[in-house]
Amino acid sequence: MSHGYVNPQTQAVIDGLGERNLDDVSEQSIEVIREAASQLFTQLGPPPADIFKEEYIQVPGPAGDINCLTFTPTDPGEGKLPVLLYFIGGTFSHQSAKELGGTPSVLAKQANCIVVIPEHRIPPENPFPAGFEDCFAVYRWLLDNAGEIHGDVNRIAVGGGSSAGTHAAALCLDAKEAGIRQPVLQWLDVPFLDQIGEFPSIHEMSYLVDRASLRWGASIHFGHDRWQEWGLRASPLRAPDLTGLAPAFITTAELDPLRDEGKAYAIRLRQAGVPCTHICYEGQIHGFSGMGGVIDEGLMFIYQAAGVLRYAFDKAAA
Repeated sequence: MSHGYVNPQTQAVIDGLGERNLDDVSEQSIEVIREAASQLFTQLGPPPADIFKEEYIQVPGPAGDINCLTFTPTDPGEGKLPVLLYFIGGTFSHQSAKELGGTPSVLAKQANCIVVIPEHRIPPENPFPAGFEDCFAVYRWLLDNAGEIHGDVNRIAVGGGSSAGTHAAALCLDAKEAGIRQPVLQWLDVPFLDQIGEFPSIHEMSYLVDRASLRWGASIHFGHDRWQEWGLRASPLRAPDLTGLAPAFITTAELDPLRDEGKAYAIRLRQAGVPCTHICYEGQIHGFSGMGGVIDEGLMFIYQAAGVLRYAFDKAAA
């Protein structure tokens, strides 16, 4: 089905999805999808940025230490840098932070912040909520210990794309429930915010992902198809009270099945008094922000997101 304008560079990516075994995700095995997804953003992402340091650290978690890949843009010296806790999306596919390609290092350099990426437990071997609990554990650790990596405990943002956006949004809800400090910003990129929602876009759009692949991915991620048991960590959009959450930057893509739920969450946050900026990128598909090596607008988007992060960090410092 034609939906009007498609960015020409993005159309070239769409045309090549069949060769990558990503044109019909719900018909593929998890092993095939993992292999295809592991190559997608490493091959299509921007070249890694020249940064001061890239290293792994270990953070205590509920099931043992969590490997976290960190990117430090400059030598912090005696100072402290803000921190972006950046989650891995892909629902069931990405096993390593390395599979995000050059995008995290570009974010670190352009936002002048330390990017921390937890390699959390993944399904189906470790179904929900294992991955989320790892992500939340790293956030709690950073609130007390970011100084160990030269990070500023008072300037921590969270973010991620697709199912990583689910984790980032759910983290803010859990932080509120636990009575701990909110991030200075929640950046939700093409987020999956309602695992059972039937918005128009999920029926209209089928570029890269479609309704069938999203539903299949959700059942893999949450371990079963009894959606009534998934709770608000799976569908933050259904939370009854969104007051008091971190300011939000929500980015959606016009040709993404998840477009409408991102917009709906922005509306609900604003109605709850939460500062929220929502931008929808015309002619773009789910995940385009990780394809900045071949889609110019994808790299431009990362620079724009970095600018929003710098603003949030500067405001928190003031």
